[in-house]
Amino acid sequence: MPMRQETEPTRRRSSGRHDNHVAILKAASELFGRQGFSATSMDEIALKAGVARQTIYNHFSGKDQVFQALAEYFADLVTASLPEFADGSDLSSSLIDLARRIRSQLLAPTSIALHRVLIWEAPHFPELAKAVYAAGPHRLISQLATQLAAKSSRRLSPAEAMHAAEQFVGMILGRSQLRALLGVGEPTGAHAAARVEQTVEAFLKGWDLG
Repeated sequence: MPMRQETEPTRRRSSGRHDNHVAILKAASELFGRQGFSATSMDEIALKAGVARQTIYNHFSGKDQVFQALAEYFADLVTASLPEFADGSDLSSSLIDLARRIRSQLLAPTSIALHRVLIWEAPHFPELAKAVYAAGPHRLISQLATQLAAKSSRRLSPAEAMHAAEQFVGMILGRSQLRALLGVGEPTGAHAAARVEQTVEAFLKGWDLG
């Protein structure tokens, strides 16, 4: 059966839907980060995004799902290189690249602002907190665990791979994330780059994954 070709109007509708989706997430990210989850309304998100309120509901079932989609978006930015993680470069180089990506995305002002919001709102919206954790941090760690098990020089059990992945992300963010959340100083430039390489080296030695 011949494949149906996508028509120009269909492509335009698809592109427009994607543009609206991105605009909604960008607006929500800014509003959530500035005034919190509870204080932000769907009308404000629609106004900021330049779309109709109903357009948001064409993409998301509610405000909770918008926040969850933001977590998925940041996780996608971090894990973009993971599909080819098992091939090509050696494990050390792959982990250094991933570490830089993690720090670049998760220590960015937008990510830190949303992190603060989630910490504040979690006791009031526990189901939202669980959904965001599953969509973002847990997905990152699970994907990394799969790649560590596939590429490491010794066989890791699923439990060991998850433990190693959690430890890696924790080591890479370390106290940097706390300092960012508190708004205090953080090493930059060559010092920060050297710290990433030293951390990856310590991780590989500790797990005997060279």
